[in-house]
Amino acid sequence: MFLVFACIISFNILAQGPWQQNSATWYYTYDNLWYEGYLKYEKHGDTLINNISCDVLLRTAYGFDHIQSQFTTYTDRVYTYQSN
Repeated sequence: MFLVFACIISFNILAQGPWQQNSATWYYTYDNLWYEGYLKYEKHGDTLINNISCDVLLRTAYGFDHIQSQFTTYTDRVYTYQSN
């Protein structure tokens, strides 16, 4: 009985936390006929949205526009959470 209770508590604890580790970083490249570059995602912190624990990611896009021959950069935030 104690083992079952311990497992239930441990699963609940794991399900409540953010799904990404601190300082996690991802890079994704993209390339099409007119535009090429990469996206960089960095974990910035945690927050609660509608009582759901969410990770806050900073998304930075670095790219080169072939038509206008110029580099562009922008940064925004992305909110993610784990569900089942």
